[in-house]
Amino acid sequence: MYEGIPFKLIAVGKILRPYGLKGVLVLTLYEKNAISLTELPSIIIKNKQGDIGEYRVLSVNPWKNWYLIEIDKVNSINEAENFSQSELFVKDIDLSGGLNHFPSALKGIKVFSEKGVYLGHVCNIIHTMGHDIYEIRDETRCFHVPAVKDFIVEVDYRTNRLIVSIPDDLINLNEI
Repeated sequence: MYEGIPFKLIAVGKILRPYGLKGVLVLTLYEKNAISLTELPSIIIKNKQGDIGEYRVLSVNPWKNWYLIEIDKVNSINEAENFSQSELFVKDIDLSGGLNHFPSALKGIKVFSEKGVYLGHVCNIIHTMGHDIYEIRDETRCFHVPAVKDFIVEVDYRTNRLIVSIPDDLINLNEI
């Protein structure tokens, strides 16, 4: 997409159409509540003509089954029309660290303990009402890790690593 860029782009949603006269856009996220776009330094939008631009998110508000998003540089319905059916991306470096991530991008990521021990890879994400649960599998075992701050130390998309802090007993309980 961006040639020679030092980051990976992760598709997180699609801009459907303009809303109103002031440049507000209707957005659908591929995974609900996956990320907080207003906390990111910028987003990347690729329009249907293939043009790519970087924008700052001014606001995001839920609306029916979608979101209404305001971005800088878009102030009218005429400007907003150019974004209909555009793909919305975020930079992996903006998601790394903490729990601000896009869950489906974690499938296949390698999982390590805080001590650097390889535990397996994320093979499935179980969505629950409270929080997601990562199913981690290696050649001989499968176990589950809650996707909460107490267990997730770091998500690094650049090195394809998820660092977790889990008691050894949690892994052993899942082997029974």
